[in-house]
Amino acid sequence: MVADRLGGDPTEPYMLPARKVTHMSRVLTDRRRRILTWLLVILFALQSVFVVATAEPIPWTTMAIAAGLAALLVGPVGWIVRVRYEVPTRDRLGLVAFGVAMLLVPLWIGVSLAFELPLVTSFHGLVVGALAGVVLVALVERLVVPEQLRTAW
Repeated sequence: MVADRLGGDPTEPYMLPARKVTHMSRVLTDRRRRILTWLLVILFALQSVFVVATAEPIPWTTMAIAAGLAALLVGPVGWIVRVRYEVPTRDRLGLVAFGVAMLLVPLWIGVSLAFELPLVTSFHGLVVGALAGVVLVALVERLVVPEQLRTAW
């Protein structure tokens, strides 16, 4: 058995040793990671805004659909998930959602190629629309939802 080889009690579960704190984990604190993540997201969103603004036919329908879906997912669905699930479960669900999104990217590329849709402009239109939906939900949450309910979430 593994516990016998490790010299421990076979009835006790094996515990991994504590994670060693490295230099990088001290430099990139949680606050710095969050700031760096938001900075990169903002830069990516600004690039998408510039690409859409300079596009010949601006993809208004793509942006509107993406804004609606993002507002729905970030708003009511996000609020329900925050109320019903604990933080570790929410993190796991976030990873699953990210994995599903990564699986849908090749499908989106295939549909765009099959129907001869402009790939770059429609992608940046999706990004700008999703950004608009997230901003809309943030504004509604700050301006419409009462303070008592916001703190409960």
